[in-house]
Amino acid sequence: FDEGDRADFYGRDDMIEHLIDVVGGNGLSAIIGASGSGKSSVVLAGLVPQLRDGALPGSDEWSIITMVPGTDPFDEFHIGLRAVAVGYTVAESGDRSRELRHAFAAALEGPTSRALLIVDQFEELFSSEIDEDTRQQFLDNLADLAVDPAHRIRVVLTLRADFSDRPLAHPRFGDLMSRASVLVAPMRPEQVEDVIRGPAARVGVQVEPGLIAEIVRDVASAPAYLPLLQYVLSELFERRTEDRLTVAAYRSLGGVHGVLERRAEATFSALGTDAQTASRQLFLRMVHIGDHGEETRRRLPLTELHGLGGRAEVDEALEAFAAARLLTYDRDPVTRTPTVEVAHETVIQRWTRYRIWIDEARADLLAHRRLSAAAATWENSGEDPAYLLMGGPLAAASEVASGDRLHLNAVETRFVAESEAADQAVRA
Repeated sequence: FDEGDRADFYGRDDMIEHLIDVVGGNGLSAIIGASGSGKSSVVLAGLVPQLRDGALPGSDEWSIITMVPGTDPFDEFHIGLRAVAVGYTVAESGDRSRELRHAFAAALEGPTSRALLIVDQFEELFSSEIDEDTRQQFLDNLADLAVDPAHRIRVVLTLRADFSDRPLAHPRFGDLMSRASVLVAPMRPEQVEDVIRGPAARVGVQVEPGLIAEIVRDVASAPAYLPLLQYVLSELFERRTEDRLTVAAYRSLGGVHGVLERRAEATFSALGTDAQTASRQLFLRMVHIGDHGEETRRRLPLTELHGLGGRAEVDEALEAFAAARLLTYDRDPVTRTPTVEVAHETVIQRWTRYRIWIDEARADLLAHRRLSAAAATWENSGEDPAYLLMGGPLAAASEVASGDRLHLNAVETRFVAESEAADQAVRA
């Protein structure tokens, strides 16, 4: 849920009130919860609309910037700032450690202007795609913004609970985060009922007696259930009978526990053999394995699929899983390149076949990410031979290339071949 969904956002009134108080009294606030707990939604569809309505003094005039860290948090920040500051241009500066403060000073109009910076999916900052220097600089920047003596800027971040120790390891930032952290707990039964009844009533749909009680009972034993609940309610709405959501339709879907698994398996089974093979390669490229083995979504540029397999089979897989609402399309905010990603990390956690694919290819995924990043750097350099691999990195890349778990795309294949040729020439 985002700001445009405020009318359909139910069940979190008490948490929104608490968040308003926390944000009003702190330069930096962290909203922490498990994947699928609704932390992003409560900020974007709950907190933000209230601030725009003036829940805090003057907040109806705040500039609100929303970003995710992506692969370069500084680039993502400037893109977010340009969206709210007309005429803002990025000043050339070699001092990245002061970049955000200078950017806000240039973009905010007048000394009384105020801004809220929302860093959603803050766990992305701790992926291996962001180098340690950039990570530390960005954390320092956020800490500087949070302690601005003029209190012109407030920072709100959402963070997966299993990543909460990472920013705490940064002494200055960790101290700020520990002062104002809000934990997102599972919804109470009456809140789940509001989540179901509220949006249905807005569009004139009735809920059959007994359905809510059955759903509440099912979600009580389902961790990270909100994405599953959203998914099953969407399916129920499509299968409604005379504008009623029924128990029979809910059970036929497999309930909260079975709906995603059933839809994913049905979609996969309906594909041809070659498209099934392409699906495995697609989904493996859409998961990121962190330094500690944690799994997160990865936005996959569609250009990365060139040469990955038959184009028709790749397109067949993409279209089928997108139609099933298991994949979503977007564009990279920096390059505007079309991207695709799994609709939610719950897909990674709940689809058994996907879990098996990941477990089988875990070691190869780590090596492939390094290979893919090196190939992209080589391609961006104009295929400069200085960026070819040698030694241990080349041996690891060659092993991935010769295996059958992960297929290389056209650029990666050419990169490994050129590296091997250069290595052989040196040895000769």
